[in-house]
Amino acid sequence: NKKYKDLGKYSNEFMLAKPYPHLVLDNFLNENFFLSLDIENFNKDPKRGKTFNTNIEKNKWISKNNELSNNLKQIIDTLNSSEFVDNLQNLSKIKELFSTTEGNTALANYHEMYESGFLGTHVDHSSEPNTGLPHVLNIILYLSKNWKNEWGGETILANPKGTKIGKKINFIPNRAVIFLHSPFTFHGVTEIKNNTIKRSTIYVDYYSK
Repeated sequence: NKKYKDLGKYSNEFMLAKPYPHLVLDNFLNENFFLSLDIENFNKDPKRGKTFNTNIEKNKWISKNNELSNNLKQIIDTLNSSEFVDNLQNLSKIKELFSTTEGNTALANYHEMYESGFLGTHVDHSSEPNTGLPHVLNIILYLSKNWKNEWGGETILANPKGTKIGKKINFIPNRAVIFLHSPFTFHGVTEIKNNTIKRSTIYVDYYSK
């Protein structure tokens, strides 16, 4: 969406957000492009990704990006592009920001969750796999087109100990959430309460020198 070509104008909103810096952007992708995405008919290959079923992470599958459609790859490539990274740097004021050098097969950018799935509050990996430089920023893009709020699947932003919910962000199709990543920015996903539509997202992380 051309509206978001200059995220710097949202910098104050990002910085002042609670419980920690974040920004919610609706209609993130061009509407026609978003409607062209065929997420519902994407058939995962369990062997080409990873499934999670534990007490803190249930009914979740992530792709290693080997089998994604051209449209999904285009989104991921754009979110990793120097142009978009510069845009995020203007938003966050984090200097020397960069996307991973690992590429699209070592880190999973496409995620799915299903009926009764949830993700407990957590922080992500702390550093870039190759360089060891700190992980400082995330973006999550909601892809499922016909999601209803009563189905859950909200993104949780928690307090610095991960013990209390500070904010819930509803899963709205074509919504993006950008948030700071640190050892104290706990986040998660509320339980999903439908058995017909999977919760599909793109997740990209960023690092700083």
